Amino acid sequence: MPDKQGINNFINWEHPPLAKYLIGLLMYFVGDYPVYWRIPVILTGALTVLLVFLVVHKITGNFPASLTTSILVLVDPMSRALFSIALLDGYVALFTVIALYLTIQRRYREALLVVLIGGCFKASALFTTIPILILVAREEAIGRGKSVLVFIRSLVKYTAISAILYTSLLVLVSVPVMSYMGITQWFNYALVGAVKWHASTKCIGAGCPVSSAPWEWFMGLNSFPLYIYPDGSVLYASGFYPLWSLSLILLVLFTPLPYTRDRTYGYIVLVFLGTLLGYIGLWIIGGRTQYSFYAIHFTPLVYTNLAYIFTKILPHEELVREAVGEWKRVISDIISKLLLT
Repeated sequence: MPDKQGINNFINWEHPPLAKYLIGLLMYFVGDYPVYWRIPVILTGALTVLLVFLVVHKITGNFPASLTTSILVLVDPMSRALFSIALLDGYVALFTVIALYLTIQRRYREALLVVLIGGCFKASALFTTIPILILVAREEAIGRGKSVLVFIRSLVKYTAISAILYTSLLVLVSVPVMSYMGITQWFNYALVGAVKWHASTKCIGAGCPVSSAPWEWFMGLNSFPLYIYPDGSVLYASGFYPLWSLSLILLVLFTPLPYTRDRTYGYIVLVFLGTLLGYIGLWIIGGRTQYSFYAIHFTPLVYTNLAYIFTKILPHEELVREAVGEWKRVISDIISKLLLT
């Protein structure tokens, strides 16, 4: 039985419907039992683990590292929780790692399409369009003399195309919903209402779910309680935060390398930071009630980043020195300018 009055009438139109269709189909054809609701997301988790293996093997060529990384994704507390319950966020992780796999093959437009489809499961997948749009625009700019103007025009053009394509996909998959509630109601709730809902602070204070800022997900702070066991222990939506924190710190430390030497690492840096900036941007404009289970979006990125660093960067002392040297230079320049002004 539900633990809140009227919860069965709360459909939450602000989220796209594809994952709900999958759950509904299982309930219709197999039966209305909780274990069946979870089958789609369990399969999603299995595919995510497999694709993490393929991504890491593609960028490192190291079988043991690829296997270890996929196992870490499998056993991470965030994965174990989110890939076993009927929430939408697990699907976001799958489409993100598919997009990353296509991105490292420089198939940027296919990666962009994958993310847009992922956005029909949950709109937060669209944050990963930020880095991919940059890569598409950069590719066009390089092909036309490395023009900054071409880059800006391409970025605007592909952003507009992506917005139109996503809206078209959302309309297409929402036809059953529109037939139920009407086009006007759907437009007000699922488009206009969704934008307002995502960019607003929903509930804060006593009696509200525990919310967190995006950077807190990497420190294990303010984790969302998913389940309370009969013995009183709590299942929290939290990754293995020592590794998550380490991954983010090392990502920032080695960010200069794509600009000086390691182009492959640039894909990981851009997708990771670009996606994170999307969540931070949402937080800045008013979407302060974000929850730690959103962070499943980063699980493949956290461990892929660690795998690359430990196999391709840390074994080479000159790369570490180069990254540290770049940060010293940047910090020195900032301090010099501050002192001079």
